Amino acid sequence: MQIIVSLIVAVILSFILVVVFRRRLSWTATFWFLVTTFLASWAGSLWLGPIGPSTRGVYWLSPVSY
Repeated sequence: MQIIVSLIVAVILSFILVVVFRRRLSWTATFWFLVTTFLASWAGSLWLGPIGPSTRGVYWLSPVSY
């Protein structure tokens, strides 16, 4: 479940980069940004431990706080 939360955080950050800031990036650059953000979010949530309220056993604030 923690992986899914980290993936959602990565997709939201990629969406902000590409759409809101209207950056003209290639698909390769966008993909690597998504992968890097996902791995950083996932590793940060594992390293920091549980932070914030629990929803279905997942501490959703941990991936956001990296």
